Amino acid sequence: MQRNAGGRVSRRGGGQWRVVSRRQRFAAAALSGAALAVALVWGVWRVACAAGDPRAALAGPPVHVCMVADAAHVRVIAYGGFDIVSSAGTVIFTCAGPNVLRFSGAPGPAGTFYYYVVAAEFDRLQKPGAHAMLTQLREALKVGMEILMLSPDLAFPKGKTVAADRMLVAIGPFNDLSLAEQWQQYLSRTYPAYIVRDGSKRATGEIHLFDHTNRLLARMKDSLTIRLRDVQQTVAAEVLQNPDSPWAQQRRTGARCRGAMEIRLNENGRLAAINVLSLEEYVRGVVPSEIGNTAPAEALKAQAVAARSEAYHKLYTDHHRGPYDFCDKFHCQTYRGIEDQNAASVAAVDATRG
Repeated sequence: MQRNAGGRVSRRGGGQWRVVSRRQRFAAAALSGAALAVALVWGVWRVACAAGDPRAALAGPPVHVCMVADAAHVRVIAYGGFDIVSSAGTVIFTCAGPNVLRFSGAPGPAGTFYYYVVAAEFDRLQKPGAHAMLTQLREALKVGMEILMLSPDLAFPKGKTVAADRMLVAIGPFNDLSLAEQWQQYLSRTYPAYIVRDGSKRATGEIHLFDHTNRLLARMKDSLTIRLRDVQQTVAAEVLQNPDSPWAQQRRTGARCRGAMEIRLNENGRLAAINVLSLEEYVRGVVPSEIGNTAPAEALKAQAVAARSEAYHKLYTDHHRGPYDFCDKFHCQTYRGIEDQNAASVAAVDATRG
């Protein structure tokens, strides 16, 4: 037998022999390595999904969708266990299973000046980063926080100038300047903190939480968040016209949504309900509500691309000023949570992701 340069002799089945070149050996090794890498990535992905949220691959920045803009009373139906968390990150109410609750706005005294301690500034293109920092600081400091948009009502320290496109991650509001100054001193150890005064004299009040028997469970200021314990479960929020009626047994009219539901006082001291979820989950709710869930597969994919592009564009602009990014109407894009979704519409969103 002869051995070729750059090759080696190997035996086939049936007693036959062939010459294997160095290039072929390298190719075989590369294929084996690639197969091993794919298997490793697949295994890591499967372990991550088994250990955590199998929907985590949806990703996308968090978005805030207004489901109720202005109401005296809001009914919330949670279709699984949940926690109600204050704006400071404290759990104030917990429930192991489905429940129906009522939130009512209680008007407070006439509005007054408020003070905020600004911890960081972001430009509009960094909106997801601003929300991420807000969440991080809120959980770490256990205090109320907001993202402030520049307006003529905000008074800055003497000599301080802020560009018109800036977003301010701030602690507050405080009606006591001395308390705001204490927080400024504390934050100044880590952040270039400063105090701004909000001269809008916004309305004040409380959010009252009632159970299905109209028993008062809690009183809260500013805002609260209903966090579902199971990401597969849903929550619905809708306007409640008459709190004296048997509201707990009434037929649901609001859309069932995944993610969290935030209840907060608006500038008029009335209630707003805001669905907080990932952008990809939002697109899942938009596509079938805009085009219908029986459209051809390629049309659903085209709608998914258009819906995602429009959402990203509006997310980084001033389409809505205030505590939410989108409304659920056609003014932004029609969004009905999971109500219109089916396997085809979900597949179209997942197929066009990224």
